[in-house]
Amino acid sequence: WRFGLETFYTGVQNLPDHTLSHDYFVAGIMVSKAIGNFTIVLNGENLTDTRQTRFEQVVLGPMNNPTFRPIWGPLEGRVVNLVVRMNF
Repeated sequence: WRFGLETFYTGVQNLPDHTLSHDYFVAGIMVSKAIGNFTIVLNGENLTDTRQTRFEQVVLGPMNNPTFRPIWGPLEGRVVNLVVRMNF
């Protein structure tokens, strides 16, 4: 078995529109198990489900002429991957 843990903190950022972003914390984990010629890996990213859209809207204005705020944080939320690798 192999285990991995990833965490990081991003502080407040100065944005191009002269405002400040929010600070945020993100965590992830990875578990791996070798079984014969195969390795199975389960990876979870952004388990804290941190998203910029929880702090503010990203798309503004009407649908036919939208404007967008600067992107300063994750947009996708939690992500989980499962990998099966065959070793030769």
